[in-house]
Amino acid sequence: MIGDAWASYLAEVVPADAPEVQREECKRAFYAGATAMYQAVMEAMEPTDEDACAARLTALHHELQGFVRLFLISLMKRTPRDDQHPP
Repeated sequence: MIGDAWASYLAEVVPADAPEVQREECKRAFYAGATAMYQAVMEAMEPTDEDACAARLTALHHELQGFVRLFLISLMKRTPRDDQHPP
């Protein structure tokens, strides 16, 4: 699952002519993010009452939505020249 998401990210975000060191660092960052998200979900699902679990998962969802919103705004502000190097 995560490998497929990485392959998609690599194809869609990392420039095709990126040096190998950039690809490696992007992959490390991608998997570090996936690991952090997994840990956050596992902590949110720890045995507790159902309402507290739902509240923690909702907070995670809102945080990720905020990131995506800011990312999309940054894409809209880019100039055509910027298209050669994604944010």
